[in-house]
Amino acid sequence: MNIKDSLQHFSSNRTEENRSKLLSDMEKWTLFAPIRWIDKQTFRILHIQDGTENFYLPILTSQEEQLPPISDNNSILLESVRLSDCIQLLLSNHQIAGIVLNPMSDNVVLPSALFYGQNTTEKQVSFGVPSKDYSWLTTPLISFLQQNTGVRTVYLLMVVRENQPVATLVVDGEEKDCLAIVDYLNHQQYSEAIDILPLQTAFSKEIIKDVSPFYTNL
Repeated sequence: MNIKDSLQHFSSNRTEENRSKLLSDMEKWTLFAPIRWIDKQTFRILHIQDGTENFYLPILTSQEEQLPPISDNNSILLESVRLSDCIQLLLSNHQIAGIVLNPMSDNVVLPSALFYGQNTTEKQVSFGVPSKDYSWLTTPLISFLQQNTGVRTVYLLMVVRENQPVATLVVDGEEKDCLAIVDYLNHQQYSEAIDILPLQTAFSKEIIKDVSPFYTNL
């Protein structure tokens, strides 16, 4: 199955199985990211913004794919990247909500939460239940989840990567639910970064062992 077929197959039937297959296929692809050189040694990777002011990384599957209208388009170059490069960009900038594949044609949105935990094998990672109180996060979030999502369960853990602890929500829900939580968190005035992981990844299933969820939709 070629790149376009894989994207269209996922777009027409967005199941967990097809999403996992798409991510697996993406690891084999050469992708293209739009960049703008500032000087001979510095470049900037371009982002696009949706209607709710979330920023995404536009990724093209070929040089023939089109980008949305961007000012000074002539100064933009397409740099070949791998999926691992995209994951590193997402992990290094929590303000980016995810990837948009071929925004002017297929327009497949993959939220950052899908990639957390996929690139941890080469890094020292530890995890556990937070030692401090996070009711300031969980109490209002429970109300939001009850009113706005079909999430089944949510866990709260502290994940430490390269000595950097980050409060992490592990969400058992659909892709749209994870996106809704990302959007909710983006509109809060929290001084602390919060990560989101979908429960479907092997990493997520490992870290929630023997941990009780703080939210369960009965």
